[in-house]
Amino acid sequence: SQRARVTSKSVLESVRVVVAPAPAISSTLAGSFLNWYTNSIWETVKGKKEQNRRADAKTAINIMIVLYQQPCKILEKPSLTNQNAYQSLKYDVWTLGTAMEKAANDRLHTFDNKNATPKASSLRKCWPSLRSSHPDAYRALGAQFLALKRSGQIVDACTPLKH
Repeated sequence: SQRARVTSKSVLESVRVVVAPAPAISSTLAGSFLNWYTNSIWETVKGKKEQNRRADAKTAINIMIVLYQQPCKILEKPSLTNQNAYQSLKYDVWTLGTAMEKAANDRLHTFDNKNATPKASSLRKCWPSLRSSHPDAYRALGAQFLALKRSGQIVDACTPLKH
């Protein structure tokens, strides 16, 4: 259709085009991160099984943000009619998600010397283990995250406070 061609053309003209896993197959932490922000998972899931997946994704995203230990800002999702802004957001979220995935895995590896944690559900299981095996590090990571959040250096303008 004419509209599809216009959309495709504007996406191709965009400087920042993201090539990322489709939402249904996002098995990586960065894919879950991108899926959370671009598909508004907190609004779209229905049913008990899907809600459990949403809980896994949100928990993993929160853990990734805590383990990232750096300032970050996730802007409000722009209108889909503004394809350049939307593609730019997807690019920024994907880039941040891959950086967070690497930081989370690197940081966890320093404590447990295990392989990378590729999935949201795996990361969710590793977090309580870190809490019991390295309580001082767990508290320090949490304190640093809270300090960054309080000072306005960590911002999530996309996810509603209640979801």
